[in-house]
Amino acid sequence: MAVLCVCPNTPENRGIVGTIIQLLESSGEKEEAEKVLKEYAYNTKNPPNPNAHMYLYEFMKRNGAADELLIKELRVLYSMTPSHKLMLKFSRLLDRSDSEDNQKLSLHVLFDLLDFSGWKKNVKAWSCLAKRLKHFFHHDRRAWILESWQPRQSWWPSYHFTSFLAKNDWRECVKLGLKKAMVAGMLQGPGCVYFTCIYRSGRNDKKTALRHMKTFIKKNNCGNIP
Repeated sequence: MAVLCVCPNTPENRGIVGTIIQLLESSGEKEEAEKVLKEYAYNTKNPPNPNAHMYLYEFMKRNGAADELLIKELRVLYSMTPSHKLMLKFSRLLDRSDSEDNQKLSLHVLFDLLDFSGWKKNVKAWSCLAKRLKHFFHHDRRAWILESWQPRQSWWPSYHFTSFLAKNDWRECVKLGLKKAMVAGMLQGPGCVYFTCIYRSGRNDKKTALRHMKTFIKKNNCGNIP
């Protein structure tokens, strides 16, 4: 096993590790499987490899590991690949933690995720961010929101919240347009370009939902934070 773990992290070796883990788990040798995975992820003779931590996280989750241990593993993955597909799960785990530091980090993780172009049209990511922002406004965590928003307020509007994107998002996926409009409004206020375009586009089909959204945003947006 030790020879395998210090091999370069090539696709071939990753396949070998996966096969060995399956064999060990099916034989009931879970402790040995975990040992192999930890060696693969943390042996300093191996170059840093996000997949190794993903495999270890998935193994731990399959075997009922506590949230604290899952968070610890995903934190390493986050430091290496903040755009990884598991970051939504990481954010959810952080959010349900009792630690305020973890809850605040859950917001940072979502903002970091949406910095990457591959996530720009991901409805789940925008839904999570909208829900998290709304929750933090309700619980007077405005300082946490500003901490994530201020470094982005100079470039996110042109990256995510243009009138062109609003029209295109609405045409392709109404839910995406609504979730992004909620986020844009909370970050920039109800007069921002994106929210205004979505409000006009949905004034017939989504009239009631958009009115409720606008009422909330008027009272809860970063422009109202002292």
